[in-house]
Amino acid sequence: MLSSYSSFPERSKGRLFLEKEDPQRDCYQRDRDRLIHSSAFRRLMYKTQVFSYCGDDHYRTRLTHSLEVSQIARSMARLLGVNEDLTETIALAHDIGHPPFAHIGEEALQEVAAEHYRFEHNAQVLRILGEFEHQYMDFNGLNLTWETIEGLAKHNGPIQKPHQIIEEYDRLLNLELNKQPSLEAQIVSLADDIAYSSHDIDDGLLSGVITYQDLRHLPIIGENILKFEKAFPEASKSQVMYKARRRMIRFLIHDVVDVARENIKRYLLKTVDEIRELGFPAANFSEKVGNEMKEIKAFLYNNLYFYYSIRKSRVKLKRIVKELFEVFFHDPQCLPKDYYERFRIADSTNKKAQLVCDFIANLTDSSAIREHRQFFSTCVLERDY
Repeated sequence: MLSSYSSFPERSKGRLFLEKEDPQRDCYQRDRDRLIHSSAFRRLMYKTQVFSYCGDDHYRTRLTHSLEVSQIARSMARLLGVNEDLTETIALAHDIGHPPFAHIGEEALQEVAAEHYRFEHNAQVLRILGEFEHQYMDFNGLNLTWETIEGLAKHNGPIQKPHQIIEEYDRLLNLELNKQPSLEAQIVSLADDIAYSSHDIDDGLLSGVITYQDLRHLPIIGENILKFEKAFPEASKSQVMYKARRRMIRFLIHDVVDVARENIKRYLLKTVDEIRELGFPAANFSEKVGNEMKEIKAFLYNNLYFYYSIRKSRVKLKRIVKELFEVFFHDPQCLPKDYYERFRIADSTNKKAQLVCDFIANLTDSSAIREHRQFFSTCVLERDY
């Protein structure tokens, strides 16, 4: 049963293009189904989380990460009595705006396009789902509900300086950018933190970049490792680690839920509008746990994301993205025909740079590498001729 402060489908603010209701599914369920059947969602399978998917089949991709975020977020939604379908949709879609090679690719686009356009993956998701999915005859994009679009735009909180894509959607839909998002969107942001903090540790161990010994000194995960080593002395390290990560996720979920329940009770929050009007997020980590999460993130930043072998990969992958941008921006006839036609009639360098970023952001890791080889590899030249 949904709580009074949930997002109710029958009270949705609707879609940009009016549609008939579906007799079997409510509006948030339709959003989720449209997303799952989109090509943009499928492409997440071939995009990097931390380690490039091209390197090993066992590492997490943006797709598996998004599924894990969705599972964690749904657990919190169920405990808080908010809408699981809306929560799931925002969680599954939140990373669709990432270009190939994830944050590395985003940094590359931000640097190479800086003079003309500011690329931002949180805004790009709206452009991809709103313009570059062409399944429907009556409109471009997926025509998602106001609540899904608001959640994708604002899941990290109110926006003071919105990206031009978000500004455009705000003009069309009035996303109330100065207010908090729904509770469904808030818990997706926290589920994202929980997922990558716990699962990036797992991928780090798999790669050998992080050692089991390193983790014993970390808060939350280290405490659970020590506890289960003592309780199960015959267990293997991988078994202890799996149980410790499970317990870490469970602990963090309940910390968020406890904080949200306390805020809802203290501030007498009864509707989703009251959640939005609150001057801070109703859902969050407790102060102690928030500080412990910062310590875990700092450890991952220093010992995993910027490990020397990953740093070397960063140089190569950023170069791929930057050189692709330069080729397409200065020789747009190398773009696919539909992109080139839009580039040709674009009336500013901002729009032209945005279109090049659109094309690159829609590439997967492997397709970006393949495109780059076609321009810069002499092996390709020899094979073609």
